[in-house]
Amino acid sequence: LNGIKKYDNRYYETAIQYEKSKFYFANNIFLVKWKYYREMCDFIFKVTDYIYNFYKEWPIERNDRYMGYLVENLLSIYLMHNKDRIKIATVDIKRI
Repeated sequence: LNGIKKYDNRYYETAIQYEKSKFYFANNIFLVKWKYYREMCDFIFKVTDYIYNFYKEWPIERNDRYMGYLVENLLSIYLMHNKDRIKIATVDIKRI
């Protein structure tokens, strides 16, 4: 949460709400206006850069998928934070 707090305190408050919620946007394909995409990338990459540099200073090597999980959760936090500005719709996948 420190990386999010450094980015923007308002997102930090949303991240705390996110941890208590059942909201999780588990999709990796989406359509979004360019301005929201750039805003989303700015948020996600500034936070992941902070986390990456944090682990770089430790004498441990992360070989798991922690960065992938982190980005999925940051996307969910971004969408939750901007739910009043961005229309969100999902479609269930039908398996054959």
